[in-house]
Amino acid sequence: MRRRDFIRGITAVSATLPVAAGAQQLSAQPLIGFLSTRSPEEATIHMDAFRRGLEEMAYVEGRNVAVEYRWAKGDYSQLGPLVADLRSRPLSVIVATGDPAALATKAAGIAVPLEV
Repeated sequence: MRRRDFIRGITAVSATLPVAAGAQQLSAQPLIGFLSTRSPEEATIHMDAFRRGLEEMAYVEGRNVAVEYRWAKGDYSQLGPLVADLRSRPLSVIVATGDPAALATKAAGIAVPLEV
């Protein structure tokens, strides 16, 4: 997968995956939930691309946006509990990387856009 395609896909997912917040009030700083099937070490290239994509939209992690990371580390059975944990937080969006993570997010009742 080319880096540009990945950034474009993450940007599209970030923009189109609002978490149902109902009457819940969100903090002034957006909070992104990031769910990956990989480990942080395996996802270094993708994380760099994700952060660059955020910066291109004027978001800098730790400055004007916060990110809650959850890593399945190859154990797909952990995806459901990780989604549940993210869902309990006041997120603006959830970014699910990879089909298994997206399917776990969808199974939890969170809208998932069509493939980009």
